[in-house]
Amino acid sequence: MQPRPARPAAADNPLAGAGAKYGAEPGQVLRSSADRNWSDIFAELRFHQEGHLDSFVQQTVEVAVQIRGSGTVNRRGDGQSQKIESRSGAAWLCPLGIPVDFLDLSSGFSETIHLYLGAGLFSSEGLGDGVSASAMANLRYLGGFHDPLVEQIGRVIATELAVETTSGNLLVETLGCSLAARLLQRYLRSDQTARAPQRSGESIAASCRVRYFSAAATCSACCSWPWKIFRPVCSRLFSSPLLAEGISSVSSAPSTAL
Repeated sequence: MQPRPARPAAADNPLAGAGAKYGAEPGQVLRSSADRNWSDIFAELRFHQEGHLDSFVQQTVEVAVQIRGSGTVNRRGDGQSQKIESRSGAAWLCPLGIPVDFLDLSSGFSETIHLYLGAGLFSSEGLGDGVSASAMANLRYLGGFHDPLVEQIGRVIATELAVETTSGNLLVETLGCSLAARLLQRYLRSDQTARAPQRSGESIAASCRVRYFSAAATCSACCSWPWKIFRPVCSRLFSSPLLAEGISSVSSAPSTAL
């Protein structure tokens, strides 16, 4: 196994500006990973209230999980118009390169964790041989869907933002790998399946499993509570029921959002 490249300083993280489109209003940054040395993932916990965003082109893969609050969200992107009554636990996915015409929060408020994912999580270095970072462009544009695994990953990373732990870098990077694998498993565009990486989900899960157990061992040596987080979150990705559900083929796209 080749050694991983040295991590850039947090200030040099190319994902650090991915949330600039939200500005100070309507999305106020409550916490961010700007002072954390995380690789291939950047996180912001934002408070959103009523407001409007003009058109933009998505600069990286973004997954947002609503931690609390509720509201009506209107947005149009990738040729789709979406109006969703968003609630706690709802997730949002915006792929790399998608043109978004507008985004409105017309009522209510939300506290949401935004996860900006780098190409390294979707590469052969991140998920093993046979996976290409081009898969980032094949993800679906989805809003207000519910996926227990995606929600848990978002909540755990939000907790790590609030209280930094000794093994936090390893924890977050492991969860980032799991999140990338989940997106490839469940949320590829149906019209892009033929161009998706032809590698089994079980093989991808095996690659992530190495990081999972390495991280779990480190956490167990440092303190007790992170291990309690690793077990329910990461093990769900590798459990037999989940594999039976469809992880055996990451190129199979769901017909509807969860």
